[in-house]
Amino acid sequence: MTVLKLEQLAVSDLVLDRVLNPTNNPELNKARPMDLFHACGIIPDMFADACVVSDNPETTLSVAGGSTVIKRDKIAEQVADESLTKLDVVANTMDLLYGYGGFGAYPYAGEVLPTGEYRSNSDDDDLPPLAQFTYVDSGLVCYVYEYSIIAVKDTATGQAKIARFD
Repeated sequence: MTVLKLEQLAVSDLVLDRVLNPTNNPELNKARPMDLFHACGIIPDMFADACVVSDNPETTLSVAGGSTVIKRDKIAEQVADESLTKLDVVANTMDLLYGYGGFGAYPYAGEVLPTGEYRSNSDDDDLPPLAQFTYVDSGLVCYVYEYSIIAVKDTATGQAKIARFD
């Protein structure tokens, strides 16, 4: 008898392109890929869910932040609001899924450099991303950094939203 071991697939495994240590940082190269991925926690899943439901608010997905069924009306309102960009809708949806602040309540100042590094407005060193997650064919990229800092960037406009999700 052959026993097959199946791993659970997440939406993020299907809709995101994933690059670990995208800047090839020498310090991060010392970490195992599995450790870099695990350091990202549920952020890739929240980003993927936010992207998918922003494309189709009727989609029902669930991450640790709770089921989107409960928040479907709020998400649908945002998608219908033509004054909001795709970046705004995805960031707001991640905030809804997270439930503890995020981009809207506690935005971080600074910028995401073209390399993906995070540069704060203080004298801190630039942070290289642990990982880069790109929502296929959307132009949206999520970077995960140390200290639970994340950024979602629209590569077409260069605009980014930065916050801490811990």
